[in-house]
Amino acid sequence: LYKEDPRLYIGNGIERNLHGELAKYTEYGGSYFACHNAPRWHNHVKKIDMESVGKDGLMVFFQDNIGYPGFIKGGNCFCEWCEKCFKEYLKDKYSDKQLSDLGIPNLEKFTIKDYILVTKKGELGESLLEDPVIREFILFQYSAQLGAWKDIVSALIAKSEAAGLSLPITGNMATRPNPYGVLLSRIN
Repeated sequence: LYKEDPRLYIGNGIERNLHGELAKYTEYGGSYFACHNAPRWHNHVKKIDMESVGKDGLMVFFQDNIGYPGFIKGGNCFCEWCEKCFKEYLKDKYSDKQLSDLGIPNLEKFTIKDYILVTKKGELGESLLEDPVIREFILFQYSAQLGAWKDIVSALIAKSEAAGLSLPITGNMATRPNPYGVLLSRIN
């Protein structure tokens, strides 16, 4: 998908790890992890997908790793867009009192990155799943990624129907040895 230099998406499309570094994917030539919560990246992917409709005898559209948050591959995204969208998710789901009961007394100042680094002291691994805020962040990431996929699928269906095409659209959701991907995907 990178017809342009991927560095153009730093700050608006390249994932950031817990320590603020660009999230690099070591397999397949060392490309970067991309974040669909970042509007520039999501719109770039959507544009390229839309351009494929009706071209070169396309008969089926297949997307690899739909609804696939970065933590499945061992990291997660803590970019400004994930932080912003997660706050909106929490604000829509919980009252101020409920947030305070969860340990978030001031949503405006809250970041999930600081919550993990300071409150959880940088703890990583499955023990984090016991924390309700971390579980909400995981649910948010799945929900956001599935929402991005739904947005692209809706646009692909509309364009293919307008062109008089019947375009089957499918994808997979790999989980590696991690069962949470399948379990949480059923919630959405």
